This record gives sequence, structure tokens and C-alpha cells, in this order.
Amino acid sequence: PVNLAFYRFAPQTAKTRGLPADMLLYYRDYGRQGKLSIGGKSYDVMLLDEVASGRYDVTAHGEREPQRVTLLLDRDGDGKFSKGEKIDLSKPFNVGGETYVVDKIAADGSSLKLKVSATKVAEPFDPSPGKPAMAFARPAIGGKTANFPQDYKGRLVMLDFWATWCGPCRAELPNLVKAYEKYHSKGFEILGISLDQKDQLAKVEQFLKDNHMPWPQVYDGKYWQADIAQLYGVDSIPRAFLVDGNTGKVIATGDTLRGDLLDGTLSKAIAAHVSGSSK
Repeated sequence: PVNLAFYRFAPQTAKTRGLPADMLLYYRDYGRQGKLSIGGKSYDVMLLDEVASGRYDVTAHGEREPQRVTLLLDRDGDGKFSKGEKIDLSKPFNVGGETYVVDKIAADGSSLKLKVSATKVAEPFDPSPGKPAMAFARPAIGGKTANFPQDYKGRLVMLDFWATWCGPCRAELPNLVKAYEKYHSKGFEILGISLDQKDQLAKVEQFLKDNHMPWPQVYDGKYWQADIAQLYGVDSIPRAFLVDGNTGKVIATGDTLRGDLLDGTLSKAIAAHVSGSSK
């Protein structure tokens, strides 16, 4: 059994976005669930036909095209599939220190066989609190290099993934700006990672100015394939990680860094950081 959900934009919304009011959209709500043995260990898995093509064996897609087939892999055995457990089957992926690629996959998703890859990649980022953040050095807008998290010793820094075209990101901005103005003097920093598309630098810079966003921004014009987004496994925005600049470890992520919860999260984290620094 499969389920396809259909919807369309409300006429006024379609008009605002310059879209046809009679355009019908759909998304899949089905997958193939089972077990997969990797490196002698059995994992609960699920295969998702992301573009609802009816074919699980067609995994390749262009750089700017949507992911076609996803493997959900319960790495930690907690019975749930978290963001760090989503795998794009068009690329090599690391499980338990070894890199694999698809060997064979049935068109209907009923079977999947992997093989060791000649191309080696690192294990995915684990966003759980207490886990180390992924370090990087990239040019920021304005020319200065952002060294993360080394530049933030003695501070707390939020790594904020966003884009000018992202409605939910825009909705979060007032909370983010307010938090920065309230806690910056107490040791709170933000490093923005823009997922805007190619040749949008001038637009991004104007947006930063118009929306009072003085913190550093990394922008490479690669859209969803932005280097840092790939490093952190970001597949939806807004997405944020609060990191301790001293230890380089994640303090918080997810909904605790959004909306009304953001202020409380920062207040507690800064209090704990100050207390820990004074010992």
C-alpha cells in the first residue's frame, strides 16, 4: 500500500508567488521498511522514494536536483530515524568507520545490497548535545576567514543555517536579532551559513543590512550543496546548533533554538558557561 498526498496553493497565495492557481502538487508518504546487515551488524532501515517515481533503483540526481532515494538507518538503535540517520544513496556513505555504496537495489525497493567503496568519506555529524561540532575554516562575507569553533574561545556561538528565500528563516529573524542584542555582551555570538543560490552575494549583503544582522556570514552560492551544510548534514532550514567555544561541543539544537524557547535556552546556557568558567 502507498499513499500520495495532493495539494494546491490557495488562490491568493499562488497569486502572491506568481504561480498558477490550478497547479496541483503531490508528495509521497510511503517507504519500504526492513533490516540491513552492515559490517556484521543488523540495522533497522527504511527506503524512501523521495520523488514518488515508483523506482527505488534510480538514485542518481543532479547537484541542484532533489534527492531521489533516501536510506534511513537507525545507527544508534533507539528505534527512531533522526536527521543524522538520513543517507543519500547516490553518494558514498560511512557506517562504523567503513565507506559503502549501493551494489544492487531492486526497482520496487524490496532488496538492497551494499559494497565497500574505493572513495572514502567521514562518518556523518552527530548533532546530539555533548558531541563535538565539525570544525571548518571558510571565507566569510567581507573577506575574513571564519575559523569555527576556534575563533570563539570563551564564547557561546550559534551556527545558523538560513537563506533569504526561506520564509520560516525570515519568521525567526526577529527572535534571533533580539537574542543577539540581549546576549552578545554576555558572550553570545552567531555565525550565519547562507544557503542562497549562485550570484546572490549582493542580495544577501543587502538583506543583512536591511534586517540588522551584523554577525559574520559564510556564503558560497551552492544552495543546498553549500559546503558547510553538507558537512553538517543540513537538509532543512532554519537549522541551528549552539556550540561551546571552549570545548567545541554542541550544547543545544532543534526547536530549543527557535521561537519563544530561544531566550530560555540561551539564558541557561550562558549562566552555565559563566559558572563553569569561574571554577
